[in-house]
Amino acid sequence: MPYVTEELWQRLPSSRDQTVIESIMMCKYPSIVEGWRNKRVEYDMDLVDSAVKSLRSLANERRESENDVTTAGCAVSVVNENLSVYLELQGTLSPKVEFEKYGQKWMRFKSKILLEIYLIFISL
Repeated sequence: MPYVTEELWQRLPSSRDQTVIESIMMCKYPSIVEGWRNKRVEYDMDLVDSAVKSLRSLANERRESENDVTTAGCAVSVVNENLSVYLELQGTLSPKVEFEKYGQKWMRFKSKILLEIYLIFISL
């Protein structure tokens, strides 16, 4: 996202005692400021990241296979000893049904395109 980053950089206020650098590309890579670290927040964000990855993995596994549901319509994944995530499976889509649905849409689209090409061809 280099363009977004550059745009944000250009909009940041600069301090009066610093020289303004023309582009973020010309800046030194930032270093860690130990006083800004918060181990609790870092731990919490790692936990959120792990939970999101587990949910995505469950959703992906569910799309790929039709495994037995373990908990009343949910798939379960253990994030750590204190956290498990549950993915509700009711109303989830079957890959076979989705493939058929988009296959039908593709056939209708293809028919329209072929008809337009034919109409253009006969009008020449």
